Amino acid sequence: METHEEFFHTIAAKVCNKPKKISAEDCFSQTSNSLCRDHRKCRLHEKTLEQLKYVHQPAIENTFLRACPGSGKTEAVGLKAAHEIKSWPHSSKGIAVLTFTNNAANEIAERIIQFAGVNGTVYPHFVGTIDGWLHGYVANPFAHLWTEFPGKDGDRSLRIIETGYQADWLNSFKAPTLYPSGAGKFTPIYANNYYLDAETDLFYIRPLGGRQWIAHTTLYNSAQFTKFRSDKAWLTTEKFYEGFRDTKLKFWKAGFCTYQDIESLTYWILDGNKNDVTIMLSKRFPLVIIDECQDLSWVQLSILKKLQEQGSALHFIGDLNQAIYSFKKVSPYKVKKFADNNSFTEMLLNENFRSTQPIVDLCGTLCTQGTIAGCQKNKEDSQPSCVLFTYSPDRLSDLPQQFSDYLTTNALDVSKSAILARGKTLIGKLRAGINENFLKNGELPVQAILLWNTGDWDRQKTALQHMGKYIATTYFSKNSLDSRNQHCPEAITSKIQWRAFLAALLKACGQNSDLVDHDMLWSNWSKKFREHFPKIISKTAERQEFRLSSITFKYQCPRGKANIRLMDDINGVSEEQEASNIRITTIHQVKGETHDATLLVSSPDKRGGKGGHWSEWLDDSAVEGEHARFAYVASSRPKYLLAWAIPESNKEGIAKLQKLGFKPI
Repeated sequence: METHEEFFHTIAAKVCNKPKKISAEDCFSQTSNSLCRDHRKCRLHEKTLEQLKYVHQPAIENTFLRACPGSGKTEAVGLKAAHEIKSWPHSSKGIAVLTFTNNAANEIAERIIQFAGVNGTVYPHFVGTIDGWLHGYVANPFAHLWTEFPGKDGDRSLRIIETGYQADWLNSFKAPTLYPSGAGKFTPIYANNYYLDAETDLFYIRPLGGRQWIAHTTLYNSAQFTKFRSDKAWLTTEKFYEGFRDTKLKFWKAGFCTYQDIESLTYWILDGNKNDVTIMLSKRFPLVIIDECQDLSWVQLSILKKLQEQGSALHFIGDLNQAIYSFKKVSPYKVKKFADNNSFTEMLLNENFRSTQPIVDLCGTLCTQGTIAGCQKNKEDSQPSCVLFTYSPDRLSDLPQQFSDYLTTNALDVSKSAILARGKTLIGKLRAGINENFLKNGELPVQAILLWNTGDWDRQKTALQHMGKYIATTYFSKNSLDSRNQHCPEAITSKIQWRAFLAALLKACGQNSDLVDHDMLWSNWSKKFREHFPKIISKTAERQEFRLSSITFKYQCPRGKANIRLMDDINGVSEEQEASNIRITTIHQVKGETHDATLLVSSPDKRGGKGGHWSEWLDDSAVEGEHARFAYVASSRPKYLLAWAIPESNKEGIAKLQKLGFKPI
């Protein structure tokens, strides 16, 4: 089989029962197949030859589908899974389709259902996150064989304790050594705040309130800990290690573990002398498809290797240039080595339907990507695809409005665009002036409560946005926020839970007679809000089982409004102004997204050296090329316009970026 038509007819006959002798055009116009509903032509026929070749690739053959940005990877994964499911011969063996986030898993599941029907995502198949799969099929049912957890009332299920969680009962699981927290102070290290890395046999510790994981050897040799153990000859590296090990074993034996523990436990179970569990899992899932394979860690690769050795076929789909999780011990070089060493058949998706050719070419200067065709057309022939903004470091907060104005002038959708930066400090500076032309933060709750009580759904959606922004900036001030989902902070993993909490909070506020009295002066309402709101939000959080940051609640009457009646003031605020506010977030937050336009903002200098400066994006040798991959991921998001922003004083940088294809604005 060689041609597009041959592949199409074979696949369509299986997926949607298309008669072999009928053309794609006739099938589309003469039948009412739900698969093509809301499409202008046959959904399968529009797939590229490369996509169809992968769908037709033998399931039993280890395969690596290298997919460039915008190549229809998710569609190909969904169609491939559906193609296999449609003729799957087993009733008790299934296909595992794995990815790394719930949102990505839901997207794939939706495609599979569209192509194969609702049975495509249920037993015997599995579509979900790799963490959920390992937990459900290995760690939860079999970990007790390794941890010796006796269970309670016949239940040997693991109880997952989140890192950073605090409770008095955790005092029973404190490591015998302390963590130097500065100024001569030391804090306890609980079993849920460290894990054993199966690759290196090192314990990685994240102290209470900390963000970084550090190896136990690094802690042992730190200046503060060296001073602490200077009069403790017995505290050798071996004793130090044993203390962490024994505490963690006790933790496991009691039936507890962390998310980080799950992978290590799974690896040890499958790596044991008795490979019965490995054989069972391999027989249960003869085909394992891994989306976003570039994000596989060493331990995940090792687990998959165990399954492959027992007969499972592996299909990797992803783009090695989009590996940006080194802090999770992920390396694209390990993924490539795994595929090479295990004789994977390599296939390509090299047509980018998202971006224009100049954007695709610019991405090619950041990371080696081969020949990629950019299939998107400019909205206007005269409009440049790659532009360069410059800024004065003391006027960084002006950039969002400048970018928004540029988009409006060039007929690009502000609501479908984003500003990206590496690091929350820089994001905070960009946000500093974003609300100056819109609602002030203190006005948000008033407007939200008023709009919510109208009962009009469109206005209530705006109310959720307003209250979401107020709560996020008040209680989650250090978090990156997702403006597309009611400004949901990154600390909240469930957008649905966040929205439900906001709705419950607005409902409770709307039932308080003082907070809905808009005949009050601003000064009086502010006093009532300070009195009632902390109680309302506390009760709502408790009922919704929602955890808020602990803060001292403060609220001030907006400046210059003390003697103005609320009703005379808030009706004059335009809802359109808030809606035009552009999204500002981190590079990691937009992975997998498509924008009309994207602005990537460089930090003013290289202090910190964490990949936030434009010069680091052009150096593909630094930190195994991850800094270049940051820029690659960000720069491959837009359809029509890619913009970078660097300090205006850097004339050399401006000239260098011009040579790469950026047009100064």
